[in-house]
Amino acid sequence: MKFNFLKFTFLLIIAISITSCDWLDTTSDVTTSDKPYFVSLQFATDADNAGLSSAKFTLEKEGNDSIIVNLDSLPFKTDISAVIPTFKFQSTFAAYVYRNDSLGVFKDSIALTGNDTLDFRRVFKVKNIASDGKAKTSYRIKVNVHTVETELYVWNNTFDNLYTHEGSVQKGTLFKDSIFLYVGSGLNNSLYRSKNGTQWGSKINVPTLPKEAALRDIQKFNNKLYLIHEGENLFSSSDGLIWTSTVFSNKDYNFINLLFELNGKLWAITKSKIDSKYRFAYTQDATNWDVIGEIPANFPIGDFASLSFTSRNKKPKALIAGGFSINGTLLSNVWSTENGIYWVDFSRENSSFGLRAGTSIIHYDDKLLLFGGMDDYANVSESIYLESINEGLNWTVPDTTNNQIRQRIIKIAADNKADTTYVKYEKRYQQSVILDKNNSIILIGGRNKSTVFSDVWVGKLTRLGFAK
Repeated sequence: MKFNFLKFTFLLIIAISITSCDWLDTTSDVTTSDKPYFVSLQFATDADNAGLSSAKFTLEKEGNDSIIVNLDSLPFKTDISAVIPTFKFQSTFAAYVYRNDSLGVFKDSIALTGNDTLDFRRVFKVKNIASDGKAKTSYRIKVNVHTVETELYVWNNTFDNLYTHEGSVQKGTLFKDSIFLYVGSGLNNSLYRSKNGTQWGSKINVPTLPKEAALRDIQKFNNKLYLIHEGENLFSSSDGLIWTSTVFSNKDYNFINLLFELNGKLWAITKSKIDSKYRFAYTQDATNWDVIGEIPANFPIGDFASLSFTSRNKKPKALIAGGFSINGTLLSNVWSTENGIYWVDFSRENSSFGLRAGTSIIHYDDKLLLFGGMDDYANVSESIYLESINEGLNWTVPDTTNNQIRQRIIKIAADNKADTTYVKYEKRYQQSVILDKNNSIILIGGRNKSTVFSDVWVGKLTRLGFAK
């Protein structure tokens, strides 16, 4: 028994020794890395600075340096003076940020603890040491914050009088990568062209257009311009300079107005010579026309706004708004269609568009913007600037803090003080509104009860002017 007890004690001591050795081996087998490289940077947010967490940081090359930067700037006036950052590296033994003082001179470096609140107006570099305690790398840091209000519309009055000759009606359209502005006096027609709305060529006479042409009804289709005249003639031009006339092949109808191009078809309103009813018509070649169903009640036949655009769900869509009915009644209806046949009257849901004619609508920044308007006594509408965020269903007056048509002029006085004044856009209707390929909105001319305008304004939403 004594032998067995000694033997058991000996075996127990050996087992404890082996276990102890295994534990030491485990604790001493610490994995280290020689990779100190950047993985990510995230800003924590708080109630007063909700936009901070939207910053997306990437590692970019700038010259010979590597820089941690958010390419999409944070919103205007975002406060980055007290930010809680989370840095991630492939491995870390220690990390330090380097800071400048308010004059841009190096101030100090501090170790990151994971619970830091930093002023990123002053942080300019981070250094990370890998978990092996030897390998290390440094990155410059840049936090971009917009220095201007991104939702501000900036307008410039580029011309007070583009032309000084008589012109009672005009129509501007984007054609052949240029702005074509037609001006008619009832005796002759003129053309002005521009690439950007700020520089214009000299006057060009256009004798091939009829003298009393309804220029505001010009529409684009299949790389040509079209215009109806006196119900039976369709004028067209492939260059905007020379216009030719053809007679409509359908003799049973007078063609009243062109509407828009939609789904590869040009749409129009016709009036039957037999029963005097108004019907829609369309063509795919500007020669052969199909006349279909009657226009609905309260559908306009003159001085309406028309627009074809691509909806949010990527479908072609068209809008007809305001104008005058077949009885000469001023309308507040806004009609929407995806095929030119089936129409929805948004005014049944609400009347936010209001009674108005002589207005223009464009599709801009995923919204509809409306300019101009008059009542049936040719008085300018109270609100000549509206927007719709739901493709024409509701219309509201934009926030005038950011969205107001006026030009800011700053003059420096003799005492070196800045004096700010504004040139305001006069209320009007029947102006031309053009959206160019650079996201600029060009407003040209128009009129009110007493004045015919020939000025030009160019505006843009600041955010859409940023280079990607």
